[in-house]
Amino acid sequence: MSALALGLVASLSWGVADFIGGVEARRLPVLSVLLISQPVGLGAAAVWTLSAGGAPPPLIDLAVAAVAGVAGALALGALWAAMARGMIGLASPISATAVLVPVTYGLARGEPPGALQLAGLVLAISGIIVAVRPPSRSAQRRPGRDGLSLLFAVAAALGFGGMFVGVAFAAKQNPAWAVCAARAGGCGVIVAGALLTRRGPAVARLELPSLAAIGALDVLGSSLYALATRLGRLSLIAVAASLYPAVTVILAARVVHERLGRSQRAGVLMMLIGIAAIAAGL
Repeated sequence: MSALALGLVASLSWGVADFIGGVEARRLPVLSVLLISQPVGLGAAAVWTLSAGGAPPPLIDLAVAAVAGVAGALALGALWAAMARGMIGLASPISATAVLVPVTYGLARGEPPGALQLAGLVLAISGIIVAVRPPSRSAQRRPGRDGLSLLFAVAAALGFGGMFVGVAFAAKQNPAWAVCAARAGGCGVIVAGALLTRRGPAVARLELPSLAAIGALDVLGSSLYALATRLGRLSLIAVAASLYPAVTVILAARVVHERLGRSQRAGVLMMLIGIAAIAAGL
């Protein structure tokens, strides 16, 4: 399979995982979804690490990856909370603007963005502004609920962006170890949250397969992306992998029959194009 195909399959895996997580968060507490799905992801990452072999990276790299995993786990919780309170097809593209964080990080390090990235940045931010306008009078009667969903989605973008930067730093020597350490850090903060709130995974048996699928698909996407980066051009692969919100948006429309307003559809399209443009310049 070509590197581009691997990137596309990675985006498919991530998009489906996000959609299932959003749907489950409407039926179950977000913490319960995290408590079941993320340990499954850790187990899959551990299998990948053991099968890939290789010496573990320095302790500082593992520590950075673990901290990045904490940010990623909190971001997942924020994303699913946004989807539970608002529209799945809107929360996913907003959270995917996380690619702005690595660009900002590079700018702070003296790495100015290219013209394509700047255009993508402007387009993505403009898309958010256009998309968050209430699509109907019924939405205007619930500004607090919609506003909270937006805040969760933006928080998810910041968390995912921090995870991208941390894992990229830690994955230079051994991507498998970096992903596994990130998953371990994420599971650690989730378990800590459960202990502090004294809440266990109140989940029926029928829900377990779909929750396990979330963790498995998430790690599958990460593994395929890491493999793709070793086989082909990073710019092309990053664009392919950044299309995962489109999968979530399509599933939200087809499966749960979400209907975005005209301005929201335009905003989502602007965000997707902007995200792809930014990823092309990374």
